[in-house]
Amino acid sequence: MYSPTRLRGRRSFSVPCRAAAAGFGLIATNVFAALQPVSEAPLALERNADCRFDKDGSTECLDTYRYTILSEAGREALSRIDIDYPEKDVVRIERAELVQPNQKPVALDKSQIDTRTAPNPDQGFLRDKQTSLAFSNLRVGSSIVYVVRRRFAAVPPATQFSYTYDFLPSSLRYDRFHATFRADRPI
Repeated sequence: MYSPTRLRGRRSFSVPCRAAAAGFGLIATNVFAALQPVSEAPLALERNADCRFDKDGSTECLDTYRYTILSEAGREALSRIDIDYPEKDVVRIERAELVQPNQKPVALDKSQIDTRTAPNPDQGFLRDKQTSLAFSNLRVGSSIVYVVRRRFAAVPPATQFSYTYDFLPSSLRYDRFHATFRADRPI
């Protein structure tokens, strides 16, 4: 028997039930990923982040990255590093250098650091900027170190701070991660 108020063959679920199901679906994609042996990682990363939340709602972070090349695939991945950011934010490279095994660090030349308008996505337009670091003479065992000062503009309606770190599945090996957060008012 047909009823105009009930869909045939479908069950009705509450909004919280649908949200939970969607959440489990998002989590499940990472659960089924194959684990890669640590010995096969092309790069190792040590990262330090020191962030300060200001009274005006803006955030300033000093991020230090140290990548060590473990394989030929890692060398190819690090020849150029692109840092994308919104037009209202400020990004400044404090230091960038190449460290060859058993040698002193060599600073990146200013001609190897470039800031421009970021390429637009396939659909739509963004007003993002992009700063690129171009590293040459990389080989297995080399390390690159760069320090980035980022100033994230305040979002006017936001009254609280928020900061997210994404650790997406990748072949990258995290050897160290340390984050420090400070603020003028209690966190």
